[in-house]
Order: sequence, then structure tokens, then C-alpha cells
Amino acid sequence: MHTIGGTLGNILTGFFAQSSIAALDGERIPGGFIDHHYVQLAYQMADSISGFAYSFVLTYIILKAIDSIPGLRLRASARAERLGIDCAEMGERVCDYVPLDSGLELDGAQGTTIALHHD
Repeated sequence: MHTIGGTLGNILTGFFAQSSIAALDGERIPGGFIDHHYVQLAYQMADSISGFAYSFVLTYIILKAIDSIPGLRLRASARAERLGIDCAEMGERVCDYVPLDSGLELDGAQGTTIALHHD
């Protein structure tokens, strides 16, 4: 939500910025694409791209650091993925009908199929 709105606003600012409007506040700017200052649109696009790159790189570094700490793995175990994260982590089911693999256990039941009914 913020990414799309922020990026769109940033790029459209480079397109619609007008020197006459900024002059009402006493500011002198060359304007944007409409005022034939075409490079401003490129500046705004470069700003958005550099923001994406900065966010991606720092998020990647933070997630790798978290993943390297024992007990803070980012990925669930293979068993939890097969069983379903909702059931493995919170003991809840999302779907009405969930077949279980024969190698998985849920409350002591092996190789069973659980059907939930909503009233």
C-alpha cells in the first residue's frame, strides 16, 4: 500500500511539478516534465529505484542475521510445512477438509483424515 502510493506519488511529482505553483511560496524550481524539465522525471524514478534497492539490501541483511541466530530460523521445519503452519504453530485448521500424510501425527492420530464442520 505505501510502496505503490509512495512510488506513484514520487514519479507523478516529477511529471506534474510546476515552477509557477512553487513560485507562489517563493521557491524557484525548474519544474517537472510538463514544464519541459524532462530530467526531473528521471531524478524521481532514480529516487524510487534507489529506495527499493536500499530497502531490499537492508532487509536481506537483517533477515540473514536473524536466520543465523540459533532458535530464530526463518523457515519452518519440513514436518510443520507438511502439516500446515496454522496447525503446527497454533493448533488451528484453515480448511474444512484436510487429509494428513501417514507419517504425520495430530493429537496421536496417525494416517487419518480430519473433516471439520462449521455450524
